[in-house]
Amino acid sequence: MAKTYGGSGFDYANCIQKTNDGHYIIAGYTFSIDGNITNLHGNRDAWVIKIDDLGNILQQTTVGTNDHETANNISQTHDNNFLIAGISQNTNSALTISL
Repeated sequence: MAKTYGGSGFDYANCIQKTNDGHYIIAGYTFSIDGNITNLHGNRDAWVIKIDDLGNILQQTTVGTNDHETANNISQTHDNNFLIAGISQNTNSALTISL
């Protein structure tokens, strides 16, 4: 069974990890403003989605500014939070993501 995620723009997955609850977390970035993408903040936003073992989206969020952001890697911490490594061209504000 194949699943696709994203919208009509370019969407990229850079990293996928299995989570402690048996689901999967995917980190990447999006240029889309439709489909599974909600709340695009700028030209390119970091995009994180959590899916179940059947590929159904459980949660998704974008994080960004008016500049370009990318989530390159993601890992789960011992306290069940997630650590995301990425790039932001914005120099004026901090970025926070929550799932």
